[in-house]
Amino acid sequence: MKASGSATGRPRIAAIDASLAAAFEELIAEIPVRDFSVRALVSRAGTTRDAFYRRYASLGHFFIEIVLGRFATDPTEDTGALVGDLLVIVRAQREMYDDPLAAGLLPLILDASFRDPVTAESLSTRFIQRQRVAALEVLGRAVARGEIGPMSDPQFVVDQLYSPMFFRAVLPGMPPIDEAYEQAIVTSVLTGLGVAHPDDRLATALERSAGRKTKSSGEA
Repeated sequence: MKASGSATGRPRIAAIDASLAAAFEELIAEIPVRDFSVRALVSRAGTTRDAFYRRYASLGHFFIEIVLGRFATDPTEDTGALVGDLLVIVRAQREMYDDPLAAGLLPLILDASFRDPVTAESLSTRFIQRQRVAALEVLGRAVARGEIGPMSDPQFVVDQLYSPMFFRAVLPGMPPIDEAYEQAIVTSVLTGLGVAHPDDRLATALERSAGRKTKSSGEA
């Protein structure tokens, strides 16, 4: 994990950064979210509150650094076709929400964002907005290729890509986020964009994706 805290004076000790990150992953699997604290974190990491606050302005700041170190701010790839590009985006989301770390981190970072405007702004500008800008570039490439026409509200299209999995991850008692749900999101977005035969295009893209995985496995 690469933290962005602006420490002054003595140089950063990488072992403490690593210990804090490791302690976080251990605690998040062991204790209730409501019990998570700087005290618990530094105790598990074998360091001090002073060492923590030399690196991070708050728990929220620490959570943002965990997010940035673990998950992609640009989960896109130019596959040459819109359907393939959308699959890359939603697959990255599914993999993120399937990560056990994300399950524990999500309520913590949302709580920190509600209580701390600085954390909320950092989450928005350093993670959420970067992902959205990358998705807008994907849509722009599709327009340039002539796959879709100009959109009246491209931000809404990005909402359609990102919101469904987020709500399913946040709300209790929701069905799992699986490959079928991932594919349903892509089909829905393609349909909304007026792409003809979205199911057929998705099936072709999935076949190509499976072929690339098989080839990569054979080369490994």
